[in-house]
Amino acid sequence: MALIVVLTFVDVFARYLFSRPVQGASEIIQFAMALTVFIALPLVTRHREHVTVGLLEPWLQHAFGAAVAWLCEAVSCAALALVAWRLSVQAGEYAASRTATIVLGLPMAPLAYAMALFAALSAGVVALRIAMPAPGRAAKEIA
Repeated sequence: MALIVVLTFVDVFARYLFSRPVQGASEIIQFAMALTVFIALPLVTRHREHVTVGLLEPWLQHAFGAAVAWLCEAVSCAALALVAWRLSVQAGEYAASRTATIVLGLPMAPLAYAMALFAALSAGVVALRIAMPAPGRAAKEIA
């Protein structure tokens, strides 16, 4: 994250003061942002820190409790597995076509493979939660 902040500052500073932006700064920032999001994904998933909307939660939790929690976990696991699968397919296409960024020529495949790996790790975290629920955890806490 610090790389993104420093590089953005230096790029803007150099652009306005010297009329010479940092070459490839936007590509580096895009790669760093993607890695930041996907590296954090397993940790966020592990600690249940995703953004959630509880519009129906009071009614569903009261009526169905653990079943709703299990369903939420199953849908989350499936969604993360789908993201991991599609990213791995995309990474394979990038590797086969040797797709690279325009300015710096950075290969796209390694980034997509890394993103797929972290999405798969997140799906694994949720799958473990489904397979081995924490003892004594209330259904409301799980959802």
